[in-house]
Formats: sequence, C-alpha cells, structure tokens
Amino acid sequence: MIQIPPEVLASVQATSDRHDAALRAQQEALRERLLKDPPPPPPPCDWKSVLKDATDVTDAVLAAAAQTFDDYFDDGEPIDWNAFFDRLESTHGICVLDLGCGAAHRIQRLVRHRRENQ
Repeated sequence: MIQIPPEVLASVQATSDRHDAALRAQQEALRERLLKDPPPPPPPCDWKSVLKDATDVTDAVLAAAAQTFDDYFDDGEPIDWNAFFDRLESTHGICVLDLGCGAAHRIQRLVRHRRENQ
C-alpha cells in the first residue's frame, strides 16, 4: 500500500476547498445576476405554427436559425440540437415538431453549412 504524506493530502484538500469556494462564488454571482435581470419569457409556441416539413422552413426561419447559431453556438463545440432548438424557440418563437422532422433536418443542414464555411 502506498503511503501519501500528510502534507500532500493537506495541500490537495486546500486546493479542492479553494476550487469549491470559487465555484460557489461563481454560482452565487450568476444567481444574483439572474434575479436582478431575469431573461424574458419565451414567446408562446402556437401549435398551428409548429414546423414539420422542410417546405415549412421559410427564409425568415433560416435567418433566425443562422442568428441563433451565430449568437449562441458558434464556439467550435459540437452542437446540442435540443439546446439549439430550445434557444430558437425561446428567442424567435420558432418551434419544430421534433428532431427527426424535415424542418429540423433543413435547419440542421443550414447550421452545419455555416459552421463548415466559416
């Protein structure tokens, strides 16, 4: 069995405590900011306006999807499509039926094309 010197254990614990305190401070600052300036409520999603087919996707929808990508998802990380479509709905009121529908696929193609050509 390997014996770890007590001073090493104490140093690791102190570093862990500092990281925990920093994380708690960041979380508290975020909580305070959100309490002071909460995000606006999302526009209502009317079931009559849910996009299902690729033909439902207009130029305005593509422009909103491009803006959502540029504003929130253009960081080089893989795109979480659920988060992307949630953001598209909350910021622009654009709803897709599900990730497997033609409308979602058309929007995903646009976003992938934008990412590849930047």
